[in-house]
Amino acid sequence: MSIEVVAAWTVAAWINGFFTLFCSFVIFSYVWRKTVTRCAFYYSWALGFFVYGFAKLLYTYHFPGTPLQLQVLGATLEGRIVSILFVVAFFFFIFGIWSLTKSRRLLFLILSFSAVAVMCLWWLFSGTVNGDLLELALVLVYSCAFLLVGATILWHRMKFGGSADKLGIGWFLLFVTNLFLPAALGDGSLALALLVGESLAILSKVIILLGLLDYDFILVAEKTRRELEKSHLPPKTVVAVEGGLKLVIPTQKSKVQITQWLKRTVSRNVDKEVDTLLFVFQDTVPYKQLRELRNVNPEKVKVFLFSSSAKKSSEDFLVFPMGLTQVGATLSQIARKCQESKKGCVVVLLNLSILIHLFGAKQVYNTLLNKMGIIRQTGISLVAVFHPDTHSDQSIGFLFKKTADEVMEL
Repeated sequence: MSIEVVAAWTVAAWINGFFTLFCSFVIFSYVWRKTVTRCAFYYSWALGFFVYGFAKLLYTYHFPGTPLQLQVLGATLEGRIVSILFVVAFFFFIFGIWSLTKSRRLLFLILSFSAVAVMCLWWLFSGTVNGDLLELALVLVYSCAFLLVGATILWHRMKFGGSADKLGIGWFLLFVTNLFLPAALGDGSLALALLVGESLAILSKVIILLGLLDYDFILVAEKTRRELEKSHLPPKTVVAVEGGLKLVIPTQKSKVQITQWLKRTVSRNVDKEVDTLLFVFQDTVPYKQLRELRNVNPEKVKVFLFSSSAKKSSEDFLVFPMGLTQVGATLSQIARKCQESKKGCVVVLLNLSILIHLFGAKQVYNTLLNKMGIIRQTGISLVAVFHPDTHSDQSIGFLFKKTADEVMEL
């Protein structure tokens, strides 16, 4: 390579390393300002970016103008340190993803990956294994590390929808950039491959960072799980009641009627030691009333506010972005607690008509149908306040009434 190409690639590598550190600082700042939930997922990815960026800068400083090679990594002390740092960075990435699901199968895969990675490092440092065989082993470890994270992102994409798209696209681009672009190094396009590789790596980390900060369904799942775990749950799982859908139709236009009904419902459930969880859409209920309802019994009454404008949660209720994906994810998390309760729980939608006006009757209807199985199995009594007179299409009211197990007029 010419001196100009070496200098250009070295500058790009420095920019890549510093930008990776910058990603770490951005995530830490968001966590510190409580813009995102303080959980193991964000801490792990912030640490992973920090270690990854430091390893990149360390390699660029000690081996300027030198592509990543096994001979360099295994023959020098600095190269061995860089190798270990890269493995540690990937461990943080994988651990962060595992902290969201805490799956035993994923934990087994992580431990297996760690064992193979340590073995490959030992081979690299000892120099006792053929270079081609070792290179193949390292490529497999590298691929497994990316695929472990990628598979979990894909699982989240299938479960929660498009919220995982940015992280998935960025992670896939980083995988392709690091694994397949080096194959071009031997065909005479070394300079182009190096410069394009560094540029695409920076671009992929931009997309990953945006995806991490926009990982809103993680906030839904994590915050809901933490909120529900505040009360002590019984050790045995026994479902004594079957869940279902109940429509509550006000006969008067006054909000006082709904408010009085809510107070009676909450008080009755507290007396029966049944949890009541209020889903409030688009800030339609005054916060003062929500606090009064929650204060009846903070351990038994919880408020989940889904809003397009409100951003920050408070001690009284949790705030989530307004969307069917977020509503469905929260309901799935609640189902886990209800499954461990002998008396089930009551989830009140305030109100169903707002969801229909925002997202359409078909989308809301399909969401309810998709959740009916878990609602019945886990003992969730889903109570939806419904205003059929607000819908110009009379078939909407007929459709949801036929779907409900019970229809009650106030």
